[in-house]
Amino acid sequence: MSGLVCAQELLQNGASKVLVLEASDRVGGRNLSVTYQGTRVDLGGQWLAPVGQQPHIHRLVRELGLQTHPQHYNGTRVLDLKSRSEPLHYNSDIPTGLGLGGLVATQRLLTTSYLKAKLWVGSGVTRGNKLLKADAKSCEEAMEGMVGNAGQGGAKPLITAMVRGVFGVEPSQLSWLHYLHYVACSGGAERLVKVRGGFQEMTIVGGAQQVSEMLKDQVHELGGKVVVGCRVAEVRVAEDSCGVSNDVVTVSCENGCSFSAKRIVFASPPARLASIKFDPPLPVLRQELQNNQFIGCIIKSIAVYENAFWREKGFSGEVVAEADEGDSPCFNVYDHCIDGKSMLVCFINGAPAKTWSARSQEDRRAAVLAQLAKWFGEEAHSPIDYLEKDWVADEFTAGCPIGCYPPGKMAPYMEALRAPCGRIHWAGTEAAEHCQGFMDGAVQSGQRAAREMLAAEGIQVSTKQRCFG
Repeated sequence: MSGLVCAQELLQNGASKVLVLEASDRVGGRNLSVTYQGTRVDLGGQWLAPVGQQPHIHRLVRELGLQTHPQHYNGTRVLDLKSRSEPLHYNSDIPTGLGLGGLVATQRLLTTSYLKAKLWVGSGVTRGNKLLKADAKSCEEAMEGMVGNAGQGGAKPLITAMVRGVFGVEPSQLSWLHYLHYVACSGGAERLVKVRGGFQEMTIVGGAQQVSEMLKDQVHELGGKVVVGCRVAEVRVAEDSCGVSNDVVTVSCENGCSFSAKRIVFASPPARLASIKFDPPLPVLRQELQNNQFIGCIIKSIAVYENAFWREKGFSGEVVAEADEGDSPCFNVYDHCIDGKSMLVCFINGAPAKTWSARSQEDRRAAVLAQLAKWFGEEAHSPIDYLEKDWVADEFTAGCPIGCYPPGKMAPYMEALRAPCGRIHWAGTEAAEHCQGFMDGAVQSGQRAAREMLAAEGIQVSTKQRCFG
């Protein structure tokens, strides 16, 4: 999405020739909408926040003539913790029944982490002792320090679920600075986990991948070109005898194709660029940034039923669970009833996803359905269909939802995240200044990279700005 937005912006503002190269055989990246009995359902990224929180993607959705529909919210929610013999039922945004200590600890973490994110980090990262100290800590260390003894009840599993859900990793794997940066880009920790008034409030009618598909058509209509199945292997910036680059960047692909351009923008997670050869080599900071990043782990599935029996029993369909790498891999569930079809969307994230990716789809299906039956009743054992996307095993993304930094590996290199390397520019949701990790961030970073390229070529950007925040 980010690369296509960048191409659209370039073409609309005077760039004469734009070529988009896509390694996969489809556009959409981490958005994947599959057709099931005439309905497109999302096996990749799907949710949007309210327009005030994610203005870039909402404006694009409107410009493309698409509609949104609200995520189902009404009903009783389920919290399944190993410290309790039975799942906990609640009707508030944050689970009640954790005990006063656990509830206070959870709320304190959400509030304190946002304040630290806003004061220390903002949407950018600069070097400083506080940032270096934050980077040296893992999320697990920092969060355990905040919740204290109360975390041994319900707070700690909730925090683990939040990190798994947002990043696809374990709290011990993630830099505390990366978490704070992410929260600052999003405008608050609570937004990341809430349905009503948060980042799971609505979905796109017809599936999220159609945004990229429609952008592809627009790029073609504007005179650009999109080529799929073209994986970049090498980028060479021509230099004169004094080592000064001229205006030619040569891009060579694994299929033997070669292209020349004045400028190039990469709209992929930095971690996925480490295998590309750059001649001359990228600056050391940029190389280290790419080498240190890793991608989270997600397996997303959809169980299809004859009827929404969970709604009939008063459940919203939303579950947060303390998952493990054994028989309980699923940590999160949402109602996904659209077009008269009754569906539950289920997630295996973090370490459980990495472990269960090595097992068969039949094994995963059985384990997930057993958990659904525990939460909603025996009817869950008998879906009429079961759809799945194992993003861990995806050849082109090697994971989802976002590239992450381990403790100590973010602060020294973050200034290279968006900084152009001569004629090479960077987009993608990882490089976003707003809503990093989400579709809104993909749109924002694509527009920003296009403006950088146009300015570098002396092309004045149109007064029609689609820039927010």
